[in-house]
Amino acid sequence: MRLFFYITFLSVMVSYSQSCEDYYLGYFLDEDTVSGNKTYIKRTDKFQYEISGQLAVKQKVVWEDNCSYTLYFLCGNEKWLGYSNKKIDEIPLNVKITQVKFDGYNQESNFSGEEVIYKSNLIKIFDSNVKRLIDAYIEKTQWSNCEDDDKNDGNGW
Repeated sequence: MRLFFYITFLSVMVSYSQSCEDYYLGYFLDEDTVSGNKTYIKRTDKFQYEISGQLAVKQKVVWEDNCSYTLYFLCGNEKWLGYSNKKIDEIPLNVKITQVKFDGYNQESNFSGEEVIYKSNLIKIFDSNVKRLIDAYIEKTQWSNCEDDDKNDGNGW
């Protein structure tokens, strides 16, 4: 009997395989296990928004292949302006999805031209209340130095 349940469980898991494309769009949580900082992410077909505490940034997303994309900094909120490093804001961030999981993925990222690799685990957010809170925060954010036409981001969901 136990073997039957084990085989059934395995067949269900195998039939539900994830791919990088499953995470092109959506809402994600990136929690730093060392500092405890949480970054909430919303990715549309054109942009990625990141919210961490009172800091918020907007980046352009360019998919390089099925599992790799590059983020180009566009703008941040007022808190970001006081915190940001102008040099970093001008350097693209390369991201590679290294492992796809049932509820998210592992990634490695580094700034172009730098050797330091940052590893993190993004968890897909399914809770509609959390999604609404992220959307509301993005909507009310006063973006500094953003072009107005970027507000129409074609969510593509």
